[in-house]
Amino acid sequence: MNREQKSISPDISDKPGSGKLFRDWISLMLSIVGASLGMLGFINSLRNTTLTHRIEATALLDEAWDLLGGKEGSDEVRADGFVTSPYELEKANRKIQRAKQLAPDFAKVYWTESSLAFAKGQFEKSIALGQKAIELDPSASTPHTKIGLVFLNQEKFDQAEAEFKAASMLDKNDPAPLSNLCFVYFKLGKLNEAAETCEQAIKADPTWQMTYENFAAIRAAQGRMGEARELLSHINDSREKPPRRPQSQ
Repeated sequence: MNREQKSISPDISDKPGSGKLFRDWISLMLSIVGASLGMLGFINSLRNTTLTHRIEATALLDEAWDLLGGKEGSDEVRADGFVTSPYELEKANRKIQRAKQLAPDFAKVYWTESSLAFAKGQFEKSIALGQKAIELDPSASTPHTKIGLVFLNQEKFDQAEAEFKAASMLDKNDPAPLSNLCFVYFKLGKLNEAAETCEQAIKADPTWQMTYENFAAIRAAQGRMGEARELLSHINDSREKPPRRPQSQ
């Protein structure tokens, strides 16, 4: 080797003690490799544990959501949207808190808890929890829908509009923010924008009944009663099949 080149290995020569020096160097390298492999194993174990906890937390949150109004990922939704039973609300809360212990940095924990706060009428807490979910996962659309529903309930239509728009931009296939947005436009008297948004919501999910109800009200306000009746017929024809997700999903 050119002596001007640097090497991490020791100079092996016929110098007295060079054999011991080499053995010490090998031992050091093996120790470093062993420590690296040990750290890699620890990191992989930590990742697996985190994933397992999130899976368990998701199951708990789905059960909590069922108690709050509908079954996650199913066609079963309660007609009243949110339950009022204190017993069921507390049962949902216990599941959410257990999920939070398992996965304290999981955004879904906080947007589900936001729904619980909304159901209890704790609107400022619902907003704060939704914002926490956004902080943990800026790509998630659902927290924006949760916050938008609070503003809609408070008749803060401009703020509700901003949240529903943000949600629909993040998930163009979710009809909930679009359906809510067309209702906001209806309340603001922007009937043309409301109708266009309802059409987008129907394209996103033709089975979402809330959109047809909102759209029918808009067409009636525009004096287009025939179209309003036709839109309502979609609801009557599928009364035995509720929408896939509650309005706040």
